[in-house]
Amino acid sequence: MDDLCQRIFDIQLALEMAVSGPINAKQVQELSAQMSQIEHELELHESQVDAMLPLIEKSKDIIQEIQLAKQVFENEIHQ
Repeated sequence: MDDLCQRIFDIQLALEMAVSGPINAKQVQELSAQMSQIEHELELHESQVDAMLPLIEKSKDIIQEIQLAKQVFENEIHQ
């Protein structure tokens, strides 16, 4: 993800430079293609995160069950 952020920053910098100087149509096309690729990658990351959410919730439930079992076990030991 850091690489993706760096690429977005690089494109932003290139766009700022293009605006301040003569605009090269080829550069604009290349930057547009790079931006489209990054947009696609961000959509993939988003779908991966969405797919992981149920697993994360299930993991939280399991952790709570383990903590409860640990508490019960510790209470039984102290009695």
